[in-house]
Amino acid sequence: MSQTPKLTTAQKAGVAGAGAAAVLALATPVVMRWEGLRLDPYKDVAGISTVCWGETNVPMRSYTRAECDAMLQRSIEKHAGPVLACLPEHAPLQVKVAFVSFGYNVGTSAACGSVAAQHVRAGRYIEACNALMNWTYAGGRKIQGLVNRRQDERSLCLQGATAVPTTLRPVAEVTYEEPALEGAGAPAEIGPAPGKLSALDKALIAAGVMLLVGLALAVVAVRWWSKVWGDGSEERN
Repeated sequence: MSQTPKLTTAQKAGVAGAGAAAVLALATPVVMRWEGLRLDPYKDVAGISTVCWGETNVPMRSYTRAECDAMLQRSIEKHAGPVLACLPEHAPLQVKVAFVSFGYNVGTSAACGSVAAQHVRAGRYIEACNALMNWTYAGGRKIQGLVNRRQDERSLCLQGATAVPTTLRPVAEVTYEEPALEGAGAPAEIGPAPGKLSALDKALIAAGVMLLVGLALAVVAVRWWSKVWGDGSEERN
């Protein structure tokens, strides 16, 4: 059996660059399809001033198609970097593409901090794809346009997720730093359904309740013992 050759730092960088290029090439038409092109500023479903291919943090004025296309390329690259950095390198290509589109829409911090991204980092790709469907609300309202987009991203994501045998899905913990990012997307406006708690949130709440109950029982026990011993002391006196 031949041994797998070790890659040099330069070779690893080349492989990573090639992978990122493939993700960008596939993610661009997905983003274009769902963001849509508007050469003049308008208000999106969350009431945010927007222009071109979903740009929200640029001067709100009229742009040419060429200006919008150049802006789109820069924005996708800026969003893809943090998203790819917070996902395992071995994640399927379609999963990465879906998450770049997702991050472009909701913001990279929201995307990387989502339950969906946690599933990807744990190698639970199918669960990750399904969790994208939680992000269909804007301004506290369920938006059909976001439902349609999440369904499209989920379908794309599942193409890669279902192609990986469960036994081959490694568990990986990826640490990342979230850079300050300006560009397209609306991280503060689009989110999961209001009132829904993650499994971690539920566990923390349950632990807090149990702690409070334990403290209450301890207080009752102390008072009871104090009363018993106190009464005994009075009788002896």
